[in-house]
Amino acid sequence: MVRGWFSYHLRREVGDDVGTLFWWDPWLDGGILKDRFSLLFYLSDSKLATVANMFSLGWGGEAWKWRCRLMDWEEELGSECWALLLLIVLQV
Repeated sequence: MVRGWFSYHLRREVGDDVGTLFWWDPWLDGGILKDRFSLLFYLSDSKLATVANMFSLGWGGEAWKWRCRLMDWEEELGSECWALLLLIVLQV
């Protein structure tokens, strides 16, 4: 129970840390992205992408590699995730 509380209240400073994994690490408020957007994680070809890499590709477009073409409702889920990311500003 204490560990859950700690993880929930933990914030991570990413900076240029190339070791922070986009899907796996708790770098964003609201939880781990692979849990919050599990379908997108399942469809992703970039399961080990870093935050730095995804950010350098502009959070969208080239950053996203899918195992197959997304259906309309999956794209809507992707839009929800991308809207969340557009609020994130990484600073040097």
